[in-house]
Amino acid sequence: METKTTKRELLAAVCSLGANEGTVEQRIRTAYERHLSRLPAAHFPGHLRRDYEQLMFDLALLLNQGSEVEGKSASSLAKRIVALYDRVLKNTTDGKR
Repeated sequence: METKTTKRELLAAVCSLGANEGTVEQRIRTAYERHLSRLPAAHFPGHLRRDYEQLMFDLALLLNQGSEVEGKSASSLAKRIVALYDRVLKNTTDGKR
């Protein structure tokens, strides 16, 4: 697992979500395109890999649907990004690298 890279890109994604500019959809798109898409699943610990893969699948599905994204769906995905970041941090601070 590439801990430093993973944490850096996840933090950047979370910061993108917290930006005051743009809609939730725009902020999720930035987090996805500029940060999350750079991370291969192999950079995550085994027990978080599936969650990351599912998150990436759901983000791609939502962002590529071709119509306006529902705010509730976008907010739900934003929460999942933050939760994944939290879980990665807890994993590395618990010594489970």
